[in-house]
Amino acid sequence: MQKYINVENERRITLKDIGWKNKIRNFFKYNNYVYINFWRLSFSYQEHKFIQILKLNYLLKSLIQNSVAFLPNSISNEVYFFIQRKFGNLRNYAPISQFKAAIKIKNIISKNKKSLNSSKFLEIGSGRTPTTSICLWLLGASEITTIDINRYFKREIFKEFMIWLKNHKNNFINDYPEILKERIEILLEINFDNQEIEILNDLKNLGIIYIAPCDASSLNFKNEYFDYHFSYNVLEHINPLVIEKIFIE
Repeated sequence: MQKYINVENERRITLKDIGWKNKIRNFFKYNNYVYINFWRLSFSYQEHKFIQILKLNYLLKSLIQNSVAFLPNSISNEVYFFIQRKFGNLRNYAPISQFKAAIKIKNIISKNKKSLNSSKFLEIGSGRTPTTSICLWLLGASEITTIDINRYFKREIFKEFMIWLKNHKNNFINDYPEILKERIEILLEINFDNQEIEILNDLKNLGIIYIAPCDASSLNFKNEYFDYHFSYNVLEHINPLVIEKIFIE
């Protein structure tokens, strides 16, 4: 039986995958009050105070995402990446939360008396680099397929992840004894200065398969191919109607 593991319970409205009329309707339905006050705040605070608001106010963050979603994909992806790097969680990239999420998934599976090693995983939403999938592999998973609606992978984020792992390797192993030491050494052999396609091929050879663009509501896999589906900080970005289709798939 397939299981879906959602390691976060946050909810957020997104407008990306629905029609233009619904985009406009939902935008003003969910964000009108916030939209008005966003501009008031932006002109009322100094820059450093405004950055704090962007970081701490969840509604404003949702507004920014929904506003950027109105742009064409090729532009919106780069604009939102710039915002993430300048103001968001990619300013100083440290993958501790993703490792904790992977360990939580492992513990859930263990409680159900199943083995991580013999299970096939599907991650919905890879993000800028498939960190959570890599973490599961470091815990012993043999095959993880990670997909995203658009090709968000960024080599510079993967490079930062690898440098962080190399610099914190010893402390990391001590703090998380579940991590397989030999797999860290194998992972660190990947040359993060290679081209993106070479990096993704190296990950594929390890059993971490990146597919993007890919629609999670219409997958080209055999029924019950995967034992577990999981996501991390993803479902809150997806329209509820699309989430329903994903669960049905």
